[in-house]
Amino acid sequence: MCSLDRRQKQLVFDYSLGLTTGEEIVQAEQLIASNKDAAEIHSKLKAVLEPLGSIVPPGPCWDGLAERTIQRLCEEFRTERTLVKTAR
Repeated sequence: MCSLDRRQKQLVFDYSLGLTTGEEIVQAEQLIASNKDAAEIHSKLKAVLEPLGSIVPPGPCWDGLAERTIQRLCEEFRTERTLVKTAR
């Protein structure tokens, strides 16, 4: 039987995925160091996630792509406004 409550399990899970910050990191590390069930969960998650580290992350979104998207949205908005004015 696991000695962790739902919140503690969630904390260990989040910590294992790198989703914790500040005080949560300290709490998770203390829990893992002091509780064998927490240490086992963390160890298993770490083993499962480790192979994912070898996957090449996708490149960042190009600034140009974001700029072009905004420009096209603005152009579309202007075209719509022109069509509405013309229709009146």
